[in-house]
Amino acid sequence: MALKCGQRSESRRAPGAVERKIRRHQLMVDCPVSGIHSAQVADGWSASNDLVLEQLPRQMNYRPEIDGLRAVAVLSVILAHAGLPGFEGGYVGVDVFFVISGFLITSILVSDLETGRFSLIGFYERRARRILPALLFLLLCLALAGFFLFPPWQYLALSKSTIATVAFVSNLYLMRATGDYFGSDASYEPLMHTWSLGVEEQFYIFFPLILALAFRGGRRRAALTAAVLVAGSFAWSTSSMPTGQVAAFFMPHLRAWELGVGAILVLFAPTRVPLNRMAAGLAGMVGLGLILACVVGYTERTVFPGGAALPVVVGTALVIWATSRAGSIATAILTVWPLVWTGRISYSLYLWHWPPIVIARTVSNGQPTAIMLIAAVSFAFLAAWASWRFVEQPFRLRSGPRAFTRRGIFQLSAAGSALTLSAALVVGTDHGMKLRLPEASYREFRSASDMSDVERRCRAAWWDDIEAMCPIGTDERGAPSVLLWGDSHAAALIPGVDAWLRSQGLLGWVFVVDRCPPLPGLVNRHLSWAEDCITRNNAVLEVVRRTPSLKSVILAGRWSLSYHGTRFAREPGDGASVAIDVGGETKEGPDAMALAMRFLLSELVREGRQAIVIGAVPEVPFNVPRRFLDDAFFKRPFATTFPAEASLARTKGPDTMFEGLVHEVGGTFVPMSGIFCGSECRIGERGRLLYRDDDHVSEYGAEWAIRSGFEARNVVRGCSDDVTDPQCSAHATGAHSSPDRARP
Repeated sequence: MALKCGQRSESRRAPGAVERKIRRHQLMVDCPVSGIHSAQVADGWSASNDLVLEQLPRQMNYRPEIDGLRAVAVLSVILAHAGLPGFEGGYVGVDVFFVISGFLITSILVSDLETGRFSLIGFYERRARRILPALLFLLLCLALAGFFLFPPWQYLALSKSTIATVAFVSNLYLMRATGDYFGSDASYEPLMHTWSLGVEEQFYIFFPLILALAFRGGRRRAALTAAVLVAGSFAWSTSSMPTGQVAAFFMPHLRAWELGVGAILVLFAPTRVPLNRMAAGLAGMVGLGLILACVVGYTERTVFPGGAALPVVVGTALVIWATSRAGSIATAILTVWPLVWTGRISYSLYLWHWPPIVIARTVSNGQPTAIMLIAAVSFAFLAAWASWRFVEQPFRLRSGPRAFTRRGIFQLSAAGSALTLSAALVVGTDHGMKLRLPEASYREFRSASDMSDVERRCRAAWWDDIEAMCPIGTDERGAPSVLLWGDSHAAALIPGVDAWLRSQGLLGWVFVVDRCPPLPGLVNRHLSWAEDCITRNNAVLEVVRRTPSLKSVILAGRWSLSYHGTRFAREPGDGASVAIDVGGETKEGPDAMALAMRFLLSELVREGRQAIVIGAVPEVPFNVPRRFLDDAFFKRPFATTFPAEASLARTKGPDTMFEGLVHEVGGTFVPMSGIFCGSECRIGERGRLLYRDDDHVSEYGAEWAIRSGFEARNVVRGCSDDVTDPQCSAHATGAHSSPDRARP
């Protein structure tokens, strides 16, 4: 027996088996929204599902199947984040929540607009009651626990993301801080999951006002307005995927269409369409099938969201529509009491599921055991229930002796936010409270992580002038004899080349641009500034041609990324799709790289310059300075090597290709893989770290690698064997050498 419109129940239990333990305090159910058969009014999951009974301006019949759908969504996310095989696509659970959110919030807004009771203040009061208590409680708990569980770099990251979360801009901060939801950096961000709260809050800053304005022209105009916005957002999202997949994941205007689909369910009122039991059952099962197919079929490599989000969004809409008809198969599945109960606590469960998993990764050096993950998820359920029972529920009461008034809610929200921000600022002091570490360990961490002054200066040199060359080495007033040219991997080598030039009494120039390897004509189609790379590389080649004092040109880049097109070991960021146009014919991938390098080597030889090609730097499956600091924090021994097989498999292709070209056309090849790796690859040497992240060398690493590589191959002066300068003639015999790749 369901509660009727306007009926008040003082029972501690809602009637019916599937609604058992749904409410332990006063329950009010009122009339359905105009045009909607019924709408879910129980607690929700994310930032927008704030439709709890005490908060509604006009109550609606409870739909337990939507709580069951929330449970499917949150469990999918948890299983994916816990790394359970077969559920890698569980991240689409967030998209399920987006559709539910749009449906529920729009139901409330339409009810208020149709009855003339719409109020922005009332809307945000309900949001404050629903969102802030549990969120602020989580943030304060993490600030306290992090002192004992997070090393300084991670504690500092928690401080920054806490501030962003309280301001509801965590999606924007995390997009910049981690670079990729699926990347390795995101795996250690304690508040990575709060990106979705930011997306929804930003959406609901504008949507209620847009809907209210459109509603002045009637429900039909509001529906058409929503449809146009959904179509525009979806088109924008799909069109941005080739060069802006990360932005499409995090930005609210590129996710708005998913929430808008839920809104359309209300505004176009498809639940008014009569459905017989068979049609409802079929539609509901198709919807569930689409959701589950994405959960088990998608992976981290799926190009997502864009069009790939469409099946799960449509599937969720079908389930909401079909289950409005009582007796469907989908309704029976989704209203089993464990799913309904999980859906009831799903907001707190979503908040609490991720931090324990991050902690398990941190304390286990990135390799949590199955027992640790089971314990983490179990703790999340316990904490979620406690948060729902003792934090969420009390703040929802709007009447009675223990209820909070609107003014009280806003005052407590402001005070709680101020307290949380203060805690975050304290956590962020002294670089994440580095006092918890030995001073020498933190000093080495900073030394390895930070860019050198000379690299920072040279990275900025080209910004205002396309031909700007940054001087390094000795006597900046003299004529340069060496040019270092390349992308961020070349930039990381600047301290090493600078030290080498100084030891030889030579002046050099530097030209580096991130993501632009020194291969004229090559374009990376994943870059929005790809054409600018071509322009700048062509300009550098012209500088070489008209600067006769340049005797040697050092070429360095992240060759492995361009060659394979993918990043290593879940590193965040876009991949690469390189191509070159030759006489109207387009070459791609390694073939394009080979053509561009052959052309450049030929040009340099023709101009009488020595080409020094630096091989691919071996990539590391983790951030080296952070691993070093983690080991110091947890008092673990730091391993200065790691297995070489996977890294050498990445460097082999580009190294073999370029070494062959150098031997054929002319120049010197310096294999970084031979310097760093034997049976294992080095990440530390004589107590110093050789990397500043997982693929760029540190300042010390640059000096060590350049010294080792250049001395072993007799690259002692900035010379070419085609140059008759007496200072260079002694070293001419080594100009075209391609020595073996043994470690020096």
